[in-house]
Amino acid sequence: MKCFLSTELYHHPTVLEASGQAEPVLSELFQAYRRDPLRLPEQVVARFAEEGEARAIADYIAGMTDRFAFAAHRRLGGGGEPG
Repeated sequence: MKCFLSTELYHHPTVLEASGQAEPVLSELFQAYRRDPLRLPEQVVARFAEEGEARAIADYIAGMTDRFAFAAHRRLGGGGEPG
């Protein structure tokens, strides 16, 4: 099972291509939120004191769906979904 998942899922060319396209979007989201934390929901900013700004932002982005992340990227001035 481990071999199958590695070949057919984790390292499949289609998955690797999608990951490669998503990485710059996620990086730009993180940088934009670090520059302007007021664009984040209040509950994320409230976590800064306890968890640290970078961790709270990273957790927020990690919880996004692909569609939501691309839409947020467009709202913050990025190009949105690649491809």
